[in-house]
Amino acid sequence: MIEPNTTTGSDELDRDKLAKVLGMLASPHDGESLAAGRAADALVRAVGATWETVLSDSGIAEEACRVLLTENVELRFENENFTAGSKRCFAKRTAHPSAALRSRS
Repeated sequence: MIEPNTTTGSDELDRDKLAKVLGMLASPHDGESLAAGRAADALVRAVGATWETVLSDSGIAEEACRVLLTENVELRFENENFTAGSKRCFAKRTAHPSAALRSRS
């Protein structure tokens, strides 16, 4: 699992940027290729990850699960708030039918 970087607080690897940097390894210029390798390693280390974690399928799956679970919790909270608000609105309308009729006109 990718551990958070205590320096930046970021715990997500920018995989798109890493892919672009790794693509530069094919450069015919040795200096450019070496710089790309060092930049890729810096990206991995910046988030406290290892190459083994980055390249393993389980590392990617763990990261995806963590993101999805976080989104799930946020959506459940949002849904509960929406449901509670809808129930309050419905209760007000059914408690005072004459008020509901006046608001339609």
